[in-house]
Amino acid sequence: MAVGICTHLGCVPNYEPDGRAEVKHALFFCPCHGSKFDLAGRVFKGVPAPTNLIIPPHQYLGNNVLEIGSDATTS
Repeated sequence: MAVGICTHLGCVPNYEPDGRAEVKHALFFCPCHGSKFDLAGRVFKGVPAPTNLIIPPHQYLGNNVLEIGSDATTS
């Protein structure tokens, strides 16, 4: 769970699955300036984005229900 907005200039990163020659591991790639994030939203070193993707407060209410905007500590 992460907000899909690059922390550099607000572009939308694309999911890039692994298995292609240029992608060794699945990741999120920002097409605007080349920032890369792992599947947990952590920014790679040496890219323009200054910080990880934002993880909003959230909680799982069941196997198929995710509530965004609150977590177990705020409800």
